[in-house]
Formats: sequence, C-alpha cells, structure tokens
Amino acid sequence: MSDLLNYVSRDAFGLAYVLLLSFLIGVVRESSYQNHAIKFGGVRTYPLIGLFGYIAYLIDKERLSFFIVGALIIGAIIALFYYYHIKKDRSGFISEITALITYLIGGLAARGEIWAPLAITILMILIVQSRTYLENFARTIPPEEVTTFVKFMLLSAVILPVVPNQDFTEVGLNPFKIWLFVVAVNGLSYVSYLLQIFFKGRGGVFLFSVLGGAYSSTITTIVLAKRARELAADATGAIARHYAGIVLASSMMYLRMLALVGFFSYATFSGLMVPLLAAAACGIGLAAVVYVRSLRRDEGPDAAAAGAEPGGGSSIRSHANPLDLESALVFAVLFVIVKTASHFAILHVGTSGFYALSFVMGFTDVDPFILSVVQSPHEIATHMAVFAIILAAMSNNLLKGLYAYLFTRSAMGLHSLITLFVMSLMSIAAYALMARW
Repeated sequence: MSDLLNYVSRDAFGLAYVLLLSFLIGVVRESSYQNHAIKFGGVRTYPLIGLFGYIAYLIDKERLSFFIVGALIIGAIIALFYYYHIKKDRSGFISEITALITYLIGGLAARGEIWAPLAITILMILIVQSRTYLENFARTIPPEEVTTFVKFMLLSAVILPVVPNQDFTEVGLNPFKIWLFVVAVNGLSYVSYLLQIFFKGRGGVFLFSVLGGAYSSTITTIVLAKRARELAADATGAIARHYAGIVLASSMMYLRMLALVGFFSYATFSGLMVPLLAAAACGIGLAAVVYVRSLRRDEGPDAAAAGAEPGGGSSIRSHANPLDLESALVFAVLFVIVKTASHFAILHVGTSGFYALSFVMGFTDVDPFILSVVQSPHEIATHMAVFAIILAAMSNNLLKGLYAYLFTRSAMGLHSLITLFVMSLMSIAAYALMARW
C-alpha cells in the first residue's frame, strides 16, 4: 500500500507541477495577445499542451514512441498555424516555439525532473517578456563587436581544447600553455575593452585611465598625451587631469601584471605583491590628489576631460582589437621567441644577461616576457623571476614616460616621465627591502 501511495503522490505532484508551469506560460502569452487579432493559445491551451506531453511520456517510458508521435502532432499543428500566420502577413514565431517547449516541459516533468522544467520555464518567460529590451540592446551592438566575441570564442573554446598539452624541445615549449597565456592576456584586455564601450562618454579622464590601463597602459598614455597637447596652455585643470590619467594608467598596469602572474604562479605572485602594490599605491594616491585638486581649481570638469572620453570616444577603439586573431598569433610567436631567448640567456650568459634581456623586453610587449618567466619555474628561480618582471615594468614605464614627453613637449610630459620613473624606483626599493628582511 505504501508503494502505491508513493507512486500516486509522485504522479500527483508531477501533474500539479506541469500544470502550474504551463499555466504561467499561458498567462504570459495571453497578456501579449491584447493587441493581436490572431493568437495561438493562452491560459487554457498551454496547460493542455503541457499535460499532453506529460501523459505522452508516461504511456511509453521505455521507447518513448507515443511521446515522439505527440511531438510530431504538436509540430504539425504549429506548422499549420504558422502557415496561416504567414498568409495574414504577420511575422513572429514566439507562440509556436513556446508551445513546443511547453510540450517538452511536460515530458521532463513526467520523467521526474524538478529543476530543469522550472529553469526552462523561467528562462523562456524572461526571454519572451524582455522582447523590447533585447531588441533595443541588439540594435546598440555594432556588428564588429559580434565578430569580436566570436573571435574570443574561437581563441578560448575552439582552439585551446585541441592544442596538444605536452612539452617540446629542450626549451620546454608547451603549445597548450602558450595558447592558454594568449587566452588569458586577450581575455583580460577584452573585459576592459567591453567596459570602455559600455561606459563610453561617461566618467571622463579618470574612468578612461582605469579601463585603458587595464587594456593597454601604453596606448592610454599616448592617447592622453596627444589630447593634452591639443588643450590650451591656460587649461591647467584639464592638463593636470590628463597627467593624473597617465599616472593612473601605469598604476593599473601593475595591478594587471599581478593578476596575470597570480593566475599562473602563486610563488612569483607572492614575491611581486609588495613591490608592485607599492608602486601602484604610489601612483593611484598621487593621481587621486592631482585629480581632486584640479577639480577644485576649476569651477567644474571641462567637457573634454570629464564629459566625454578623451579623443572623441574612439581613441582606444581605433587601435588593434584585443581579440584580433593576427594579434593573438603575434603574441604566441613573441612568447616562443622570448621564452627561447630567456632559456639561452640563462644557459650561456647567466643572471646578468637574463636581467638585461628583461629590461630590453620592457620596451616592447611586456606580457609575453612576464608569462614566459612564470612558465619556467625549473630554469628561473622565484627571486630572479620577481626582479626580472620588476625590471621589465621599469623599462616599460620609461618608454611610456618618453612617449608622454615626446607627444606633449611640455612640463606635463616631463612630469609624467619623472613620476613613472619614481614609481619604478618605488617597486625596486620595496623589492630590496623584502630581500633584506
């Protein structure tokens, strides 16, 4: 008797469950028909479709023959209604596809599923009810951004899983790890890139520098320096904000480097945390003070600096897309070259040669060098890796300082160069204190 009661109660719950979910779907569809002369079904039709799916599954649980036949019947009815819809010059397939999903929800409930039918129902209702929002959102997305996202999926979900995960050559080149580094760097840049697009025209120099520094502090420095050169000489508040932006972008570079290193090597991350955070804190603190004082100096932020993204809102986006496949391949090639050079520098020239290489690499693309260092724990000691990355960051800061000075030819550019150099010295001093303790 107890088995019979359990069986009956389970089926009774399933019936009530599928009727409730189908009724919710029917209510949603009924509310959307208020201004339509033609409707597929509402608060009665959808519960009946869900109940039909539930019964069809129970009749033949093993072979599901009746459930398949029921799906064909529902499909035929939907096709006829859609044909009639088209004849009346009405577009849209929402009601028809919703009815088919309701039938499948009935089958899932009969199978004993609880979470899946509920999740599918909620998602379907959200999608159907968010029509206006989704359509407006889709219109705001430029076609090239869809292509960019597809490139990201290609880099991460298509190429990465099929790349061999084993070491080759005496250098220990691992294709999987190399491409994983490509995905990590491009993914971090892509997130910043999307945020820049989302906040376009809002936040002024401050937000632009934060997001741009996470994307590429070098590009951000060039953009801000060019914009500062175009400002009038008496626009001291705006010039000060652009100087603060350059310093802030390089501060974000230190945080970006920490995030990349922490993802792949905890030991190197621990050694870098204090030096890089010290440099970042120095830069962020100085930038904040300069930015706030510049706002107090003026009556309010000037339109170019606070009301819109520097450079008319297209400065960053005019540069190479962070997910360009060609750029990813170039990064992978640079990584292989840098890793090979680091291996032979340590082998034949020693520590001093390796440090010289790290300083030189900072004048190019610092990311391949950093990731090649953290991938070589057996060749490069942790303290060597930490100091090499600090040197690379130092030379990269010097390069950006030179860019700032050359593009502005002003005191603001010279101050930027000096400040970025001091930030580098701060990281070296923090490293020296840690080594001494």
